[in-house]
Amino acid sequence: MIEDEILALVSQATALQVIFANQNGPRPKLPYVTLRVGTSPRQGLLEGDLSEDGIQTYAGHRDATVELQCFGDGGFDALDDLGQRLKGPAMLAAALRLNLAVYATDAVQNVPVLRDGGKYEPRAVMDIGIRYTKQHDEDVGLINTVHGEMTLQEGGHDLHGQFEAAAEP
Repeated sequence: MIEDEILALVSQATALQVIFANQNGPRPKLPYVTLRVGTSPRQGLLEGDLSEDGIQTYAGHRDATVELQCFGDGGFDALDDLGQRLKGPAMLAAALRLNLAVYATDAVQNVPVLRDGGKYEPRAVMDIGIRYTKQHDEDVGLINTVHGEMTLQEGGHDLHGQFEAAAEP
């Protein structure tokens, strides 16, 4: 799943624990980062070559908006560092291996969250843009040979003929 690949990439860019946002379960030890893949609009569909077996590959690009939140002390610096690391050569290579491309890292924001008992907990938020491609194959069939008959009318005479068209091997 694309979310797992994005989580793997972000996890490589920080020493903090990265988890999916809005999950049930025990809260990790502070500080930690949550990841949520928001929108991912399609950018069109590309048709690949048709195989000899009638299989065609279709590919569509996506631009995902990924929200990162870091809870706990040092969250602002942690996300600031993470955003910079995502643009470095090691992370570019890691992204390429996962068929991902980080095309945007927005500014980090301090957005403390009010917890039980009316106490604020440090929280930093940053959105990143990740581009990826989804691909699938479809059996669209293949016509190897077409046989036909034709009739031409010219000057009161009918001309009959047959034809055959075949794909090159």
